[in-house]
Amino acid sequence: YTDMIRNTAGLHKFFYTDNAGVPKYQYYTYYQPLDMFVSIVIPKKDLLDKPLAYFRNFLVGGAIFAILFCNAILAFFGTIFTARPIKKIASKLRKLAKGKPLQIEEVRQKDEYGQIFEAINLLVERFNNASQFATEVGKGNFQKPYLALGAQDELGNALIEMRDDLQEVSIKETQHQWFSNGVAKFNEIIRVNANQVQVLTNQVLAHLVRYVHAYQGAIFLVGEDEKREPCLVLSASHAYKRTKYAQKRIYWGEGLLGQTWQEGLPTYLKNVPAQYASIGSGLGDAPPACLFVVPLLFNESAQGILEISSFRAFTPDEQSFMLKIMESLAAAVSVAKFNENTKKLLQEAQYMMENLRSQEEEMRQNYEELQATQEEMFRREQESKLEKEELILKIKALGMN
Repeated sequence: YTDMIRNTAGLHKFFYTDNAGVPKYQYYTYYQPLDMFVSIVIPKKDLLDKPLAYFRNFLVGGAIFAILFCNAILAFFGTIFTARPIKKIASKLRKLAKGKPLQIEEVRQKDEYGQIFEAINLLVERFNNASQFATEVGKGNFQKPYLALGAQDELGNALIEMRDDLQEVSIKETQHQWFSNGVAKFNEIIRVNANQVQVLTNQVLAHLVRYVHAYQGAIFLVGEDEKREPCLVLSASHAYKRTKYAQKRIYWGEGLLGQTWQEGLPTYLKNVPAQYASIGSGLGDAPPACLFVVPLLFNESAQGILEISSFRAFTPDEQSFMLKIMESLAAAVSVAKFNENTKKLLQEAQYMMENLRSQEEEMRQNYEELQATQEEMFRREQESKLEKEELILKIKALGMN
């Protein structure tokens, strides 16, 4: 074997005796295209005499040459029929690796290469589906379905997880924008109408009902009755029957609104009694699906109560939003009431000043009239005194005569 490896050029002969004691000749040569040795073993007894040795060698060489020639032909055609599919496979895989779109091709081969092309078609289909799915998700279509092949499908499960994460982020961003835009909108409404409490509550309630998709609402402000006792008085309403609260006063701890006023905490009801409230429509009246009662707190002091209802449940974001708006409204109502009280006190002070001025003018006039009377009396007294003195002088003059 060592001599065979060393002698890789030309035709070589090797004589040996096998394990059975039979002498044999081995003829071999190295075929480089296939990187292999071609060998023929002939027993010594089968060889002809020396005159036929050259002919035998010729036959042996011809046989070896025929074998090598057939191997070369097979290798040539094998290379042709093998290289083309391999190149095509390599081309497709390179395009997939670069992210280029591919079309699914019909596979007609039934051999191993056909199976490889079918597998590539499946890979192309998965790639195209994943690409379309990612494009739709990028456009905001989070309802686009995608079917993973199972728990082991890392790519499919990763795409689905990506879609769900992006959908969650999109929902949070939408909710944040809705909340922020709403706060800015209602702050502007409150700023514009801050000096008129009645207009302010009506504007806030009308816009709030539409913004949270409610159907009914009312705002009550803390006021006083005829006996100057604190009570809740209706300030604004939307879609309520006015007779419900038109003449009614709600006192501390009375009913749901009075309890909310007393406790200073919001109340959210999902099972609203039918006799408590109903939402009217062209088809009749129906009880609301939920009721939200919110105190208008400013510096831990209730300025009023919001009562709002809907045919659907309010989301936690909508509840938080209404709490936020009612805080701003409570501050505005408190400031407006303070301004109104200040204005009222100022008007009373002005009225009192005008009364004082009027009284002062009257006193001045009375003083001037009194002073004029005194001067008139003094003048008359002087005149009377002069007349008296003249009369005395006249009497004395008559007595002397």
